[in-house]
Amino acid sequence: MATGNPLDLPEIRQKIATYLNKCEKACCLTVCKAWYASFLPFIWKDINVVHGVHSQGPTPDVLQYHRTMVHTLAISSNAPGLYAFNYPNLNTLLLRTTDRKRDYSIGAEPTALILLNPSLTCLELFNMEGYLYGPFWRAVSNLPHLRTLRLYGPIAGSEELYTFWSPRRLRIDNTVGSNGLSRDILIDMTFPQIRCLGLDGLKGPNAQDQLQLLIQCPGLESLSWTSSWAGMGTVGSKFSEYVRRGAWPHLKILYLHFILQDGEIGQILGGLQKAAKLGFMNTGFGNHAYWCLQHHFSTLKELDLRSCKDVTSIMIKEILCSCSLLEVFKSGSVLAKVTLEGRPWVCMLMKSLTINFLFEPDEEELQQLIFGRLAHLMHLEILNAGYEIGMENEGTAVETQSLNFRLENGLDTLANLTQIKLLTFIGTRQSLEEKEIAWMAEHWASLLYLGGRLCPDAEKNRILRDLAQLHGIFEIPSINGLLMDVLEARVLSIAL
Repeated sequence: MATGNPLDLPEIRQKIATYLNKCEKACCLTVCKAWYASFLPFIWKDINVVHGVHSQGPTPDVLQYHRTMVHTLAISSNAPGLYAFNYPNLNTLLLRTTDRKRDYSIGAEPTALILLNPSLTCLELFNMEGYLYGPFWRAVSNLPHLRTLRLYGPIAGSEELYTFWSPRRLRIDNTVGSNGLSRDILIDMTFPQIRCLGLDGLKGPNAQDQLQLLIQCPGLESLSWTSSWAGMGTVGSKFSEYVRRGAWPHLKILYLHFILQDGEIGQILGGLQKAAKLGFMNTGFGNHAYWCLQHHFSTLKELDLRSCKDVTSIMIKEILCSCSLLEVFKSGSVLAKVTLEGRPWVCMLMKSLTINFLFEPDEEELQQLIFGRLAHLMHLEILNAGYEIGMENEGTAVETQSLNFRLENGLDTLANLTQIKLLTFIGTRQSLEEKEIAWMAEHWASLLYLGGRLCPDAEKNRILRDLAQLHGIFEIPSINGLLMDVLEARVLSIAL
């Protein structure tokens, strides 16, 4: 009697599937009936449907047949026939459009999709202005399990969004409390179940309306808020006051990218309990904010201080020497000699590091010491050792040198960083040779991307790029900071 392979078990096949891309999983379907049954749910778990000139994804009939396997569904533009189904296991829904010409006839279809799928826990909307009306927002507000809401770009005008959070508005009690401040009585919140909220580049509702939405989500654990509204200065001050008063007692993850002063950031940090992830990109983060940040050193896992002009080299050094749980740290330029002073770095769990180390002309010997410090970060997967995107020309205006990835400077001390997947040195002066490319290919088998000019000579740079590509190391194209963040997130998600 024939017996099967004792290792060919459904549990093992499911584990294997987590390491494969979609094409590889599709190949596994052809092995045998048992493999077909094991890998098919992974094929349908995450579905992306694009309708238009470059259509992709399953047809409505095929999707309906496999709808019980769908956990994440992304629909781009007007995709007729996809909105009328119930997906019993649907957790995450992404709706987006890139159409310049809006089709107002589909307004009811997304609403039907929301009503048919009360199991949703995560909803993300991209550039959907003109497609979503009052009934849609009412349906969203009634989702019983919704925990994550992310809104990007133009979504709706204030009048349309008003139905989203108008049923129970904030009531102001003008009674003066013992602290001399008016007490804001938050009653009967509309969205007590929301745990994660993203308002990134939201257009339509003004700054005050966006703050109103935050107020009606008292259970927030994670907030990402990016805005260019002119009134954000005033709203930022109000937001910091709400945090100080404890409006969001469970908030552990906070990313803010708009006008904030040093004192306001300090007030926010003082009002938070122990935070895990923080970002204050392009704000007035300074001495007071840093003083309050120290309260979170023991729990901090991610910190983004890019484009904060008042962040000093001493602050960056103290963060590296104090935050033992830090896994992601993004900052600007730092004087290398300052980071080498005093205590050793303790952030040995670091996975992604963005720092541009600067050396004076007579400090070339310090390069080996910096490489020596980096060598201890054995979990490192991403190293950005250049200028921030958009500030690449700064290096040409100052008489300083950034970290130069030459073997003579100590590159070989990084041989134990075997998990490196992305290395960039954008805007810096590098002088790599073929031996450095060969060394990276030999010692960093996981390296996928190399960003920045490899050497001053254009022809030689092209030759080095071709050599790197032969080893499976690809150039990062010219992209903006947001796309770089997306690329880094994808890199960190790649299993070794």
